[in-house]
Amino acid sequence: MSAILARVARLLDLDRAVPGERTKWTVRLPHGVHLVELEQFVSGTRVVVDGETVGRSPAWSFRSAPFRFPVGTAAATLALQPDAAAGTVRATLVVDGARIRPDAPVSQTVRPFPWGRVLSRAAYALAAVLIAAAVTGDPFRTWAVDSLRLVVDVAWVAAVRGIDPFAVIPRWTDAVTSSRAALLLLGLELVAVARVARDVRLRARIPLLRSGARRWRVLGWALIALAAGFLPTLLGD
Repeated sequence: MSAILARVARLLDLDRAVPGERTKWTVRLPHGVHLVELEQFVSGTRVVVDGETVGRSPAWSFRSAPFRFPVGTAAATLALQPDAAAGTVRATLVVDGARIRPDAPVSQTVRPFPWGRVLSRAAYALAAVLIAAAVTGDPFRTWAVDSLRLVVDVAWVAAVRGIDPFAVIPRWTDAVTSSRAALLLLGLELVAVARVARDVRLRARIPLLRSGARRWRVLGWALIALAAGFLPTLLGD
């Protein structure tokens, strides 16, 4: 059973460092400095000394005897004991009778995903397609409109249908893509909205959007969205 679980973990790439834990010890001895690593992954536990595996236990097994291995010319033992309070396994490394403290974990600063930049670029790209379709006409307009309607229909069936049971969004898409003038206006509106969303100085000139209260900013964006969605429908066929 352990071999099967280990194989599944390797196939799913679960034995990499992200889903497990890795503890490191820097062992300084008279004859040199060595690195001991304990890797506790879904696929099992592994002890590595200077890049070479010196001990291993299968997945979902709780080893009672400590790992014994050499570190250079010194003898070392690595004992694993469950820590119920911390909900993990406590590892103790002893080299030549001296307990070695684990290295401090390296703190990594997680950079937030730039959703604003990605969404603004997506809006600019969609706006470019809509404006080009409105200016050039067929056959590019037919291809762009059909592709947009397909994406909207798939998204509505997959996720939006629960909050839009009357299919308002697909009908709105049909209305704003029924004429070249509506497509052109919608593309220009996307450019303007993306510009306002990314430019702080431009938002400071709009009364509701420059408000310090969150509810007024939400109201301002709601009015902009309603106006931007309604105006192209007036130009539809």
